[in-house]
Amino acid sequence: MRQVRSISIIIPVFNSENCIGELLERLMDVSRQLDLQTEIIAVDDGSSDNSWEVLKGTGAQSLFPVKRIRLSRNFGQHHALICGMSKAKGDVVITIDDDLEFLPEDIPVLLERYLSGNSEVVYGVPQSKKISAWRKSQSFCYKKLAGWVNKSGVGSSFRLLSSSLVKEIVKHSSPFIFIDELCLWYTDKVEVVQVRHELSKRSRSNYNSFKLVALTSNLILISSTFPLKLITRLGFILMLTNFFIGFYIIIQKMFFSIKVLGYTSLIVSILFSTGIILFSLGIIAQYVSKILLSQYGKPSYHIAEEI
Repeated sequence: MRQVRSISIIIPVFNSENCIGELLERLMDVSRQLDLQTEIIAVDDGSSDNSWEVLKGTGAQSLFPVKRIRLSRNFGQHHALICGMSKAKGDVVITIDDDLEFLPEDIPVLLERYLSGNSEVVYGVPQSKKISAWRKSQSFCYKKLAGWVNKSGVGSSFRLLSSSLVKEIVKHSSPFIFIDELCLWYTDKVEVVQVRHELSKRSRSNYNSFKLVALTSNLILISSTFPLKLITRLGFILMLTNFFIGFYIIIQKMFFSIKVLGYTSLIVSILFSTGIILFSLGIIAQYVSKILLSQYGKPSYHIAEEI
């Protein structure tokens, strides 16, 4: 039977002044019930509201250690989590969003599943999410595309990770980081447990349509070679198609009468081929740009203040 003596709870904070105080209070209540050595690490990811002021005021009055970190700008949720993980000292690390969509009271559910098995990662996945139909469709498309990349389709921002796995994850300093993908690089011992889900207490979601598309494209480009494989297969199919069309025209020319090819068919074929070429070059250019940014040594995050 596994034993856990201490836990680290990491919260990426972004524009959540109206709910981060409540989240910290509820986390402290849960920590008292667990009777485990607890540290809370709140990483302000360049908030533009008063989230940092709320964090400073709340942390000073807490009964549990609350490490408060403010990044110099908005680096993104996964980078904020990496920053928090680099400071974590617990036997397990739990990540939870700042908007109270996931309930802090369900942390014992993750712990119970971790203690009863041999997993390195435990995801808290809601059976149904209380979000709008449009947002639900966006989330569904993102998870489907992400599933093509990591082949599991499993993921959640409410997760528990073993300290040994966290030590490997924090070694990565790339400007393009996805926690769930890094987890699958190191282990396949992943379990899922059902948890509750509530409406976000943030006035507006941090992930609009544009950000979800950008996140999905980065995940696909950085974590897989799927687009390159797609281009290769498409090029091969077009090559075979053109070969058979050309062979057919040659046979027609040699043995049968053939009409002069029309202007329309010629233009359509040129435009189609040019479109495919430009699309392929665009995908390759995206890969090159990501490689260049990685080679430039762009930081994953930069701490402006730490308390």
